[in-house]
Amino acid sequence: MKLKILLFLSFTKVFIFSQDSDALKYFPHKIGDMWEYFYSEGPQYTDTLQNFNLNDSTDSEGNIYITQSASRINPTQSPLLLNSLETFKIDTANNFVYGRIEQKNNALLYKLNANLGDKWVKFDYQGNGFEMVRVQEIRNTNIFGVQTILKSYVFYFAFDSTDATGLDRKIDYLAKGFGLIYRGGGDLVGSIYLTGAVIEGILFGDTTHIITYIDNPNQSIPKNFNLFQNYPNPFNPTTSIKFILSELSDISLKVYNILGEEVKMLLKEELPRGLYRVQWDGKDNYGNILSNGTYFIRMIAGGHQKIIKTVFLK
Repeated sequence: MKLKILLFLSFTKVFIFSQDSDALKYFPHKIGDMWEYFYSEGPQYTDTLQNFNLNDSTDSEGNIYITQSASRINPTQSPLLLNSLETFKIDTANNFVYGRIEQKNNALLYKLNANLGDKWVKFDYQGNGFEMVRVQEIRNTNIFGVQTILKSYVFYFAFDSTDATGLDRKIDYLAKGFGLIYRGGGDLVGSIYLTGAVIEGILFGDTTHIITYIDNPNQSIPKNFNLFQNYPNPFNPTTSIKFILSELSDISLKVYNILGEEVKMLLKEELPRGLYRVQWDGKDNYGNILSNGTYFIRMIAGGHQKIIKTVFLK
């Protein structure tokens, strides 16, 4: 895993890029996109964080509003360096991403098509200084075997909005097609590194913890147990399996072939009440890609059991 975590640090020479015609790819914004991060405070403490796009909407001007939910997993806890629930505004005309600061929604976080050395005011404290952002690096790199472009955004405090340096708050690395792959530095405690992601239904990297916990406070969890049909179905290369728990339960989620033989243990642990999603990449318990055909996914939760049928097509 350490090799995967440090993969994006193997940069090549620096390039200066002009305006990106597809700059929005630096901030994936489709429902179902998810990211898994390794959190580290050095050898003293490590954890796994997951973040996913929960819902979205578009206003009359074409701006996109995307809500993300993040948590530490196994067990589910409040996240570190990410917010448990965060809504971003994506200005599609200018390729800007806005977020919140001090309960206000007008903080300009990222100019996705910014060039090397560009800087801007993230937030104006009205006479008491400025939260600033500057683009420090733009590099070619390889992430999960994909050639892409990486940009680093340094967040800092300055008393003068013309200053290019100041008190560093943090640094974010965004990669085209992947979004946030690193956050750390400045006055943050610890850092996060991307270890796996599912972007527009495509699985990348090492998703050691494959469960995605969905906790939407605006969504009422039904008072029952349910295992939904996986999507997509048939699938290749990955599919998403969603289920609901009405109470704390011991969960077993397994895949069987048509002979009734277990081929994959997807999940076996105790989980609290909530709505969950699990990604399956068509591999067996030994990491081998299964053959084309029909498979059965069985879930046991307490005294409940349900089986769904799926088709894997390579």
